[in-house]
Amino acid sequence: MKFGERLKTLRRRSGLSQQEVADKIGISLRAYAAYETKNVRPRKMETYEKLADILSCEVNELLVEDTNKPSAKLLAGLGLFGLGTSLTGSIGALAAAAVTPLAYSILNRNEGKEALDEWEREQNRIALQYERRVKRFSTAAIGMILTELGKKGISCRVGEVKDLAIKGSVPDDYIILDNHEVNEWWFVFWCSENRENEQYFISNEGRTYLLFNRFGPTIPDPKRKASIILDDEEMFKAICKLKGRNSYRGNLTVILIDVDESKIIKEELLSSFNMNDTEDKLAIIRKEE
Repeated sequence: MKFGERLKTLRRRSGLSQQEVADKIGISLRAYAAYETKNVRPRKMETYEKLADILSCEVNELLVEDTNKPSAKLLAGLGLFGLGTSLTGSIGALAAAAVTPLAYSILNRNEGKEALDEWEREQNRIALQYERRVKRFSTAAIGMILTELGKKGISCRVGEVKDLAIKGSVPDDYIILDNHEVNEWWFVFWCSENRENEQYFISNEGRTYLLFNRFGPTIPDPKRKASIILDDEEMFKAICKLKGRNSYRGNLTVILIDVDESKIIKEELLSSFNMNDTEDKLAIIRKEE
């Protein structure tokens, strides 16, 4: 059963009209009708989540193309479109989906093997796209930060993450500062483009907690600063709300940037190694204009 047919069946089962569903998810009747009649799929994961809630079904029922096939039913039942929660890097934390050994065992039998192969190819493709987006975004963000530090007369250089000899989570990138009370500045990146392309079942709240807790397993160091860098004001505000609701007590901030304008908009302190500190020791804040 195609996506449009399945959507139509679920809507009728719920006793709703096309207009009612369209109103509930915040799109036009014409746009919704295209889902059912032209098999057009939503672009945003949030739309799938809203549809699943309205139609009282699982998100995976909408993601899997043909629920009449045994392998597709198995994929939906095992939730293979769920988000991986590895904290070893941005690809693992925000892009890699998790498959349990049991899932592999079952899917490798008969008709499930082909479904697994196709699923793995898709995950590799998505992970590669994600990596390229993050790389472009991180390069631009680090360039802005190096420029600001240069204006302050602070000497620094980009470090190699693979050279970090630590236990716990590692950053996406980091820089080394010379002759400063902070020796290392770690970064985790998230850009708004990811929201449009993420194909995993994760809410906005879950995404903010995931970003906020990237450094949770790492022992705080007074000579280290960590920052979450993003370009989305909504995400910036959501993460700021988590201030004081995390056990991590290292120097941690969230930075909002404008890639198009190549500027840092603002920075907010989330936690500090010294609980008596009231200001970030290495702020590059630019007040929002």
